[in-house]
Amino acid sequence: MKYLRLLQFVFFLLLLRFTPAAGQTPDSTMAATQTADTTVAEKAISPDKAEQRPKFQGGDEKKFARWVAEHMEYPITAKTMGITGRVICTFVIDKEGQVTNVKVVRKVHPSLDQEAVRIISMSPKWTPGVQKGKEVRVRYTFPIIFNLNNKNNSALQPFDIPGTNKSRTPNKR
Repeated sequence: MKYLRLLQFVFFLLLLRFTPAAGQTPDSTMAATQTADTTVAEKAISPDKAEQRPKFQGGDEKKFARWVAEHMEYPITAKTMGITGRVICTFVIDKEGQVTNVKVVRKVHPSLDQEAVRIISMSPKWTPGVQKGKEVRVRYTFPIIFNLNNKNNSALQPFDIPGTNKSRTPNKR
């Protein structure tokens, strides 16, 4: 008896799986499949797989890293709280050389994450990557390191602990 109910349940699930949704015809199901196939063709590739990698202002990723460092503004809230860390982002250089699909993969603090997305998003145009003679979308994973120098950040300077003769330096996060 238990097996009969289990068999009925499995049959019901299979029926749901292969029945078109309300308002959907078999033709519209095929169109979704064709759209998915087209999307796969437009998928971004890794920089290592591109015959010619995208170039940032005639240079490579190191030049982009220098540009990021020059234009980055450390968020005040993170600075006063002494928050440091490495925000890892992904982004795509599209066929026109624009930076698109900027996403944070590894978060540190909301203010640092927002600054990382802001700085990557405002990047100037790149020279697009090339594969088999055609421009292709290339996906990068890029770390942005937020680091405070103890000299410039009063939040990380030693301070006196009230009621004691001891001083302490706050922990970095």
